[in-house]
Amino acid sequence: MYFRDAHSESSLSTPSRYGIMTGRYCFRGPLKKGVLNGYGAPLIETTRPTIPSMLVSEGYQTAIFGKWHLGLGWQTSVSGKAPTNETVAFDKSLTYSPNDAGFEESYVLPASLDMPPYVFVSNHSVEDQNIVDVAGADPPPYRGHLWRAGKASESFSFESCLQNLTDKGLDYIRAHSDVDKPFFVYMPLTAPHTPWLPTSQFKGGSNAGDYGDFVLNVDEVVGKVTALLDSLHISDNTIVIFASDNGADWNPSDKKTYPHLSNFIWRGRKSDI
Repeated sequence: MYFRDAHSESSLSTPSRYGIMTGRYCFRGPLKKGVLNGYGAPLIETTRPTIPSMLVSEGYQTAIFGKWHLGLGWQTSVSGKAPTNETVAFDKSLTYSPNDAGFEESYVLPASLDMPPYVFVSNHSVEDQNIVDVAGADPPPYRGHLWRAGKASESFSFESCLQNLTDKGLDYIRAHSDVDKPFFVYMPLTAPHTPWLPTSQFKGGSNAGDYGDFVLNVDEVVGKVTALLDSLHISDNTIVIFASDNGADWNPSDKKTYPHLSNFIWRGRKSDI
């Protein structure tokens, strides 16, 4: 079934995701405009009903693997200081994570792949607590390769982030496919948001530059999920929903350079109303 006249909650990531998780208009929450960075405070109260908390009450197992971007409960090394690159104590447990929004298992990147900190948060803890400084990147003449300078786990790899999150999600589905209790898995992908880092398998394969090639990586993830459901013989009893949180970052110069219309026949792009 295709919904050809669906509308995003917002033209940016964080408020759209707030709407998806809570079913509320984003302006009813704490963030009225813009997006959070990786150190932003939680937007969803622990008492707020969410899709996963509702499903838990109906007997589902719930998990998230991917980009969170709705705020985390970072602890700092100095009491009273706001969380920043310099103040967060990465070795301390988080006081809030997706587990407090209804997910029984979570493995997330705090925000977008171009926003520090570049760490994976497993439930309430940073997975690799060996923290290093990462320089920013925006190498000319390429567009879309941006990431901001900041803190990162020593083992973190921008290039393998999408694959790592995908593998975690697939492993969860395998582990829970033969259990009588149903499951809900939310896999908010880091692609095709910047930085555009298509794997060598898809490099040059789209005729739409690195952005188009990175979209092919997204196609591969969706294909892996559906193929796994088929192989486990649970496709007929599983609903797969694929949606975008906002428009593509495809500007007029991109349209002139490449024979590609990211929004098909419709106007607009990311950040447009």
